Amino acid sequence: MMQMVLRISIALLSLSPAALGQVTYGSLRGVVKDAQGGALSGVSVTIKNLQTNDTLLVKTDGSGTFEAPSLPPGRYSVSIAHTGFKTSEVRPVVVETARPSNIDVKMEVSQVTEAVTVKGSDAQADVNVSSPEVSTVLSRQQLLSLPMIRNPFIIVGSLAGINPPSPSGLRGTSTNITQDGINVADHFNRFAFGVNTTVITDNTAEISISTNTIGATGGFGVSQIRVVTPSGANRPSGSVYW
Repeated sequence: MMQMVLRISIALLSLSPAALGQVTYGSLRGVVKDAQGGALSGVSVTIKNLQTNDTLLVKTDGSGTFEAPSLPPGRYSVSIAHTGFKTSEVRPVVVETARPSNIDVKMEVSQVTEAVTVKGSDAQADVNVSSPEVSTVLSRQQLLSLPMIRNPFIIVGSLAGINPPSPSGLRGTSTNITQDGINVADHFNRFAFGVNTTVITDNTAEISISTNTIGATGGFGVSQIRVVTPSGANRPSGSVYW
């Protein structure tokens, strides 16, 4: 028995952070080309979280592609620098839970040090080009901008195409509800979007609802509701009720 417990512990500890974060994290992929459309390899790409100032440095491969497979949801700036070209910055780039984000950047030749800033909406693809999964994402700003509702699942139930007790109109038990990757669905009482923990608007950064062709990383369930808690920022904040 002791040997079995030890093996299970070692297996859990050996899981990579990317494997643990596949459900609650997003991803960013991009292609960098020159003005003529040729792929640029070895380009330095700096990805910065605009809320926490955390940065990640990656480089493009031979096809001009770079990828950050595991990023916390949020707004980012992407800075692209390469010798002989103007430095380009794309901001804001939105990364959402369990939904791949994609940007395409063309670099301009430069003889002197120059910088070009590109609006994120101009470079970022709105369509999921990586998987057939259909997702709706409610951002923290959307949740906070709506009338005072402390239960975000009331908002989920009012979305177009959502048929409680599950997004797909099936049994409530056919929906996998997670909070930061941990299953919190209440399958005992079986009421619409029931959870066995506290999920309120204040402790929710983002909600992702997926209803079609769920990937293997999603776990069980015909549909998925992924709740992500706020990651914090570089300034204090809070709320008060009376």
